[in-house]
Amino acid sequence: MTAQLWYWTYVYNIKKKEMIYVQFFFFFLLHCVFAEDAEQWADEHDIDIEIEPAEAVRAGRTIPQFLLAHRTYHPDLDQSKMLKDEAGEFPLLDLKLWNQIHIPFEPAIDEKVYKVKGYGGSVLDNRLFLRMLYEYITADEGVLEIQTRTSKKKKKKRNNNN
Repeated sequence: MTAQLWYWTYVYNIKKKEMIYVQFFFFFLLHCVFAEDAEQWADEHDIDIEIEPAEAVRAGRTIPQFLLAHRTYHPDLDQSKMLKDEAGEFPLLDLKLWNQIHIPFEPAIDEKVYKVKGYGGSVLDNRLFLRMLYEYITADEGVLEIQTRTSKKKKKKRNNNN
């Protein structure tokens, strides 16, 4: 949806010391994105989203190769803060070390892992939506394929018949 606004006013020209009748032109563009499209865009462009530490450790422990999650203390899952291994006994990492960690958005990951909770069941909040809209609009190519075009004056061909 687009809207145009014309605005006429008088402006005082200091150099000529006279009032000038000036026309201003404003152009408004209202753009909205559905949550599914925004999540697809976030996945394609690897938008980073903060994780919920406890849920990330819980989800990470379902993957046997994710040793960091297995070596982090989770109060609901572990009885002891020590890890017994073939090499000995080691203290588990504190869950606070997982604070302020961001990972690229991936739809295959459970939504509980992400800390951000947006509207309509989306994991993208308003700030991320605005950032994505900005990238949408300013991208030279992409989903919207918006390209900037400048008008160039046609140059007259000179005759070099001297």
